[in-house]
This record gives sequence, C-alpha cells and structure tokens, in this order.
Amino acid sequence: EKVLLPAYQFREHLEKNRNYARKLRKFSVDDLKSLDEDGYICRDGFWGEGFKEMRLEAERYYNEGQLKESEMGRLEGSWNDNKTRGDVIIWMNGEKRIEMETKSPNLFKLFTKIDSLRKELNETCEFDSHHTQAQLACYPGNGTHYVKHLDAYVGGSGRRLTVLYYMNVDWKKEDGGCLKIHKDDDSTVEIEPIADRLLIFQ
Repeated sequence: EKVLLPAYQFREHLEKNRNYARKLRKFSVDDLKSLDEDGYICRDGFWGEGFKEMRLEAERYYNEGQLKESEMGRLEGSWNDNKTRGDVIIWMNGEKRIEMETKSPNLFKLFTKIDSLRKELNETCEFDSHHTQAQLACYPGNGTHYVKHLDAYVGGSGRRLTVLYYMNVDWKKEDGGCLKIHKDDDSTVEIEPIADRLLIFQ
C-alpha cells in the first residue's frame, strides 16, 4: 500500500550537532522552525537587483513558444486536463540547463541560487537531497488554475521540497493566482504571487 512520507523535521536534525547551526547562511533557525511547524517559508526580495533582466529572459522562452501544456502523472501514465491544471511549462534540466547558462545567464544564476538552498539543508540538517528539477511555468490568464493537489507522488521520495519563485510584476489581488496551502489543522494560508517572492514548502 502506498502512503505519504512524513514531513521532514529539520530542527531535529539540526540539533544533532552543535556545529550545524553555525553553518547556516541562507536559512535561519526560525526558518527551519517555520518549515517544521507551518510547512512553508515565504521570503520577499529573494533576487533583488537584476530582477527585470531575469524576467525578460523568462518571457523570451514564452514568446518563442517553448512553453507547452503541462501534464500530470509520470511517464507513460501522464495525461493533460486543462480544467485541472492550466499552466504551460518547460523543464529546464539536462541540455536546457546547459543552454541556459549562455542564453539566459540571469535565470541560470537564479536556479543555481535556489539549488544552493538544497545544499545548505544537506550540510546542516542531513537532508540527503541529491538534485533539483527546474521548471519555468506560466498561467496565461483567462481563469487558468491548478486545483487542490499534493505536490508529490504518493509513496514516492523524489520530491522532498517544492520551491516557487514568482515574477508577476505589478500583480494586483483582482488578477488572482494566489497559492492556497492546506494545513494539517484544516486551516488554509493564501500566498500572493508577487514579484521576487520565494516560497518553499513541504
């Protein structure tokens, strides 16, 4: 029977060795507490200067028609249903990641910076995560959305954390697109998708 893996307890692992906390640079102890207790961290101004250039690089992929309708499921069992999930995406792994270093250097630096978060959790919390998968996605308006779902495959261990980085310049509440987190106590939290905001959740 397939079951969901329990949430990772970051502080429990951090406290195993007093030197681990001293290595924290990109996270604080309070950040790890939020991941443990709330299940997420939200950080504004993640990139800062140079955001506009990075946004233009992302737009280029969309304007070139490289983003395609997203699919759900895995491999031969995947399917598409835009009533369930309406974004268009491009995976930025393998050859695309190599190409990105010269074609889109700011995006490449962004993904590298995000990957450095994983490496710090490995070093300080025994997270034992071996790689990241990068995806560029766009919800092109007209009510496109993604219904309530689990952001991991049941019984799988491949996706340990999800990291979202938003590039929505001049976003307004009437634009929609908030991400709703459903917590264990049945409460919900809405995250507004404002530009240069980073969201991490498990």
